[in-house]
Amino acid sequence: MDTDIFFNKIRKLYLLIFTLSLTIGCCSTAPDLQRGYKNDKDFVKYIESFRNDMGSRVLERDMNKTAIRFGDLEEPTVGLCASMPVLGYSVITIDRKGWENKTELEKMELMYHELGHCVCKIGHSWDFGYYPKTGYGTRSNRRDDGFFEDWCPLSVMYPYTIEDECLKKHWEKYIEDLYNRCYP
Repeated sequence: MDTDIFFNKIRKLYLLIFTLSLTIGCCSTAPDLQRGYKNDKDFVKYIESFRNDMGSRVLERDMNKTAIRFGDLEEPTVGLCASMPVLGYSVITIDRKGWENKTELEKMELMYHELGHCVCKIGHSWDFGYYPKTGYGTRSNRRDDGFFEDWCPLSVMYPYTIEDECLKKHWEKYIEDLYNRCYP
């Protein structure tokens, strides 16, 4: 019984230290949004497109409290949304090398995906599988929840890069899904 109490206290101490280090680390490197942080110019057209497609679902206060910057991320991660609700803002980091290797449609999908996390507060749509063409394990021949009949993911909130073929074919449905799940 005493060991359970000891390990429980260690666990709580670890969580406290982890939370403090994350908050301090994020705060010290995060852009100062209070002073009018400007997003990298490479992202402006995608941000405007997202604003237009989401319309009233996206509040300006949320968009203005989300900074987007280039950074170094470990593969296979290409984009990362770090929300800091206590501080009132979010930071999206995009891996420059991963960005440069993407097609125009894949860049749009990546930005909508990360803005979906940070601005719309939407999680991944299908976390326990993989997209059959990317090589994440094996798959049966049946359609599982989370995919169209052609095996394209149902949402841009799918946790892996969606291929151009699927983006071209289902872009309007992806926008509709995101719009319906993005609440102001």
